[in-house]
Amino acid sequence: MVEVNSSPDDLLAQLDTSGLSQEELQCVVDTSFPRAFMFTDSTVTYCRTDESPVLTAHFDGEQLVRLETDESMTVDERADLERAIATANAERDERAFTTVVFSRQPWGDQWWRYRDRFQLRTPPPEAPTADTLIGPHPIYLDFMFRTSESDYLSTARVNIQRRQVELLLNLFISERCAGDNVTDSKTGTCAGRGGNCGDHLRIKLPGAAIPRQESNIQVTGPVADR
Repeated sequence: MVEVNSSPDDLLAQLDTSGLSQEELQCVVDTSFPRAFMFTDSTVTYCRTDESPVLTAHFDGEQLVRLETDESMTVDERADLERAIATANAERDERAFTTVVFSRQPWGDQWWRYRDRFQLRTPPPEAPTADTLIGPHPIYLDFMFRTSESDYLSTARVNIQRRQVELLLNLFISERCAGDNVTDSKTGTCAGRGGNCGDHLRIKLPGAAIPRQESNIQVTGPVADR
């Protein structure tokens, strides 16, 4: 006999999610169920493979405000979701990730770092670059992100952190940062993934670049281990 909940309730109000952003929390819930349907502008219903409902997420704008369990949600299904959220909430280990941004002018052999959160550095000499003075000239961007035992959540955290860093870099640039570009893990070359290469990064350094040896963000190769 499968044990089920006696009545629906708000699961979100009963869990500690203080260590998760809205995007991270939604990522955990999204990956906990095989199917999801958006029946209204403010609700998403998560279902089993047979499309029977298990959980309904309620939103106020983009803010997740309630996780209403269905009466048919089993004790095991609830426990699995609670465990996934608790695990993600407690994760604190970090690793470095490397992506590529572009400058309209040559970057030169220099590094720039913001504390131990992210840094800009020169790609290796063999990396492709523009043949003209005016870009696009690649720059490696290394940043720290929280890892997860879930590959899906790790990827989401990389994308969240990369977007935050790129937005921060806009404080020091005259045009929007070109995103969605990564470095090939074998060749160390720049490989675009649908980004608009017409939007290039123009760095305005707030002071002198730091010496290479002062960087505390450890990167093991052209692309950091993920």
